[in-house]
Amino acid sequence: MASPTSALPSVTGGAILQIALQHVGEKYVLGIQVPKDNPNWKGPWDCAEFVSWSVFQAARMLYGCDKDTAAPASADAYTGYWERDSLNFGRIISLDEAARTAGAAVLRFPQVGASGHIVLSDFSTTGDGLIAALQVLAEVVHTGKPVSEVCHVFDAVPQVLRNVKTGEGKPLENNYVKQAIAEAMSRLGEGGRLVIRPSGTEPLIRVMAEGDDETLVHRLVDDLCRAIERAVV
Repeated sequence: MASPTSALPSVTGGAILQIALQHVGEKYVLGIQVPKDNPNWKGPWDCAEFVSWSVFQAARMLYGCDKDTAAPASADAYTGYWERDSLNFGRIISLDEAARTAGAAVLRFPQVGASGHIVLSDFSTTGDGLIAALQVLAEVVHTGKPVSEVCHVFDAVPQVLRNVKTGEGKPLENNYVKQAIAEAMSRLGEGGRLVIRPSGTEPLIRVMAEGDDETLVHRLVDDLCRAIERAVV
């Protein structure tokens, strides 16, 4: 668990939390980039972007971003960068202490192939599969609906995720790669989304595409991976 406020001596975790609470219920979009210096932003939010935006609004400094010295309007927040900053500037605390600390950031450091957790704070401060299962069953009993209906909250679309090894280079700054990304976004249009970003823990570029057209999704990821590999060589 990371407490970022040790790197922000003039700002309390509670102050960050109060800013964040004003935006509960706003739209979430994985991978969306948020201008940290826009106090009037009302979503959509990516989880890491939301917390980094809240920190910037409270402290006027970047935290958990690719480059914490970058322009706040374009700085890219990510869980992996939160891991980096929490280890370098923050303080790692126990789950029990985090549960008692307003504004503590509960991080699951990203690992390839790792599973996530469901934390139900009314009952526990950590992920617990048994509690999660019981809560799902409680909802089934409460609604009188079958599990297949209760758990069907969205229709999944085809998604492809691949990693490209990069070494020490920064291929996303390559003009050829930028053009390939722009063309892929144009081809995908409103029928899906792309998330292309460096890993926060490994020398990789993660390329993810999803959309209604599975053939197109695979083709776009193939094309983008080739463009990045070309820039790395």
